[in-house]
Amino acid sequence: MQTFHSPIGGKNLTNIFANALVEEFKKESLNNFVEISVTSHTNFFVVNGSTSSDSIKNISELFMKVMNRVNPRYSKNINVIDLVHYGVNNKEIVNTMVDLYKGNDLFIPEEHYDSLVLSNKLYKEDIHINFTADTISGTVHYQPLYHTTEKQAQEKLYELYPDFFLERINDERPNTSDYYFGAWNLNKKYHLFLRYVFHNLSEANMCKGANLRCFSKERIDKLSWETIRFHSEFKNNLIKPSQVYSMVLDLFSFNPEDFESKLKLETYNPHQEILFSENPYPWMIKDKVSEMFVI
Repeated sequence: MQTFHSPIGGKNLTNIFANALVEEFKKESLNNFVEISVTSHTNFFVVNGSTSSDSIKNISELFMKVMNRVNPRYSKNINVIDLVHYGVNNKEIVNTMVDLYKGNDLFIPEEHYDSLVLSNKLYKEDIHINFTADTISGTVHYQPLYHTTEKQAQEKLYELYPDFFLERINDERPNTSDYYFGAWNLNKKYHLFLRYVFHNLSEANMCKGANLRCFSKERIDKLSWETIRFHSEFKNNLIKPSQVYSMVLDLFSFNPEDFESKLKLETYNPHQEILFSENPYPWMIKDKVSEMFVI
């Protein structure tokens, strides 16, 4: 069973909205701490979380601007309940873990990647549908969005799933944004850093998959190279995991000041991971590949 959300509906839309709010706080100051989530309901959105910023945003107006960019034909108001705690002095703790797989530029499992590819293909054709394809029962449950008609939705779904039974539903279940898109903090920065580490390892054929984790018991005001801990599990590799682990520690600086500058994180906007922008992803720097060898 695979679920597809249009970029203007479902999980993708809440991620786009959450990311847009994070980018607003980043414009104000790159030192702002942000951890928010956006949940969609039938007639409104709820924004929860906290930020170190004291600047209260007009979130409804911001979401309207975003929606008009991704769907110029949208004209309804967007109602938002703002439950964000502003001016929160949060002392961050690093604790981030990622599962990475070689096979696509985003390093995410193929099934999820394929759903993003198809969702964006339909989006570019101006067809907007949320649907779930159940390969066991041979059924597609679907919901046309906005100006997409029943006929357009059915024609496209029959083209994609010619032998499936189509059943229209009215799905009003809430969707909540992913943590990654609603954050601007050390954990998000280390998440992008670990993608960079894996990209170099995979390009050097050191591994095809990995579970990587960075954590520290110290808060940000006491953070240093000595207090960061790195754990790893490498998959499908021909080299001993212990050798790869030592290589990572030798070649990469885990100091956030070093990799923030290298990866240009201050200018990177993760919305391109949903809309598939042609701009290069920051973790696709291959500066360590030539230094990776095992004696």
